[in-house]
Amino acid sequence: MLDNVADVASVATVAKPASKSPDKAALKYLEASGAAPIFVTEVDDVATIRTGGKVDPRAVVVFWIAEVDAKPVVKVARRVAGKDQNVGDAVVSLKKAAIECRATLTPHGVAMQRAAGAARKLDEYLTSLKGTGVLKEFTRTYKRRRIAAAERGKGFMSYKVAELRFKRALIPLLMNGGKPAVGASLFAAVFGT
Repeated sequence: MLDNVADVASVATVAKPASKSPDKAALKYLEASGAAPIFVTEVDDVATIRTGGKVDPRAVVVFWIAEVDAKPVVKVARRVAGKDQNVGDAVVSLKKAAIECRATLTPHGVAMQRAAGAARKLDEYLTSLKGTGVLKEFTRTYKRRRIAAAERGKGFMSYKVAELRFKRALIPLLMNGGKPAVGASLFAAVFGT
């Protein structure tokens, strides 16, 4: 997903993200896969480079990057850009910073397209698990652990949170190509033991 340096070479990326109603599944997939947005906002012809959280609706340009690289790249980009830069200069500074930090920026449209496809594949894979008994075992494991926590007087995550963790645990496995082996180690990643 964040692998094509040629995608960031074009100055044509200096445009507001096309989607007015973002694909929530794609955004959730990007977040769960360890990607973070870097965006440029502009107020009174002065651009600001930011990262973290959700994309500011005022963003003029949005890129996605591996979360571990986001803050270092923004820090270098701000240093390179200096003060009172315009959007074009901010984008150039951001690209230079990514090269300096050996990180890959992916334009918003490209990242959303890839993430939407990956989210569909994840949903299809989860649907395919229904016939194998894996989801039943997941539910049984969840119930067992919730009851054990209650007996110890401890709280336990909701089923919705456990389900989200399950999806997040599947993402790296699906990203590596082929079907993942689902078993106890995957459930341990979900339930934290």
